[in-house]
Amino acid sequence: MRAATMIFTGITALAAGAMVYVLDRPVGIFSFFEKGYAGVTFGPAGDWLPDALHPFAMALICAGTAGGKPKSLRFWAVFWGCVGLWMEAGQYYGERAASLLPPAFHSMPFLHRIGDYFIHGTFDPMDVMGIVLGSAAAFSLSFYKTPLKMPQKTRISAFMAPYGQSLKR
Repeated sequence: MRAATMIFTGITALAAGAMVYVLDRPVGIFSFFEKGYAGVTFGPAGDWLPDALHPFAMALICAGTAGGKPKSLRFWAVFWGCVGLWMEAGQYYGERAASLLPPAFHSMPFLHRIGDYFIHGTFDPMDVMGIVLGSAAAFSLSFYKTPLKMPQKTRISAFMAPYGQSLKR
């Protein structure tokens, strides 16, 4: 898979995950509609789909940015899977996990919110399943090989053969 394709696919997957929050979640920090958008529902998949799309998308974006090599995609798939599982474990242990965060986190942008996320977040085993699925999907995508293209003459010969014509002279 080309680096640009990885980045585009990752951004598209992040956008799809964001749409779950915007259209299907009840009132919250990301929702624009009181009870979701009428007629749009992701059903039970809406509970874990963003958790699957996040490590999948981030692995593709990071690997694409790093050049698009399969080994890079494997690394980033494992990395983002571990980050997601770490965040879920933090929600499970709540205040105990928040107390273990390094003091330096409290003065760093974005990182100072992790403790609040651990304390106020809700652990869900389905989120763990989504994280594992998303990471595994990105990891397995690293083994994808682009199909070989047949030479032009072979493609025409294969097309014409059923009609009793041959291009060989």
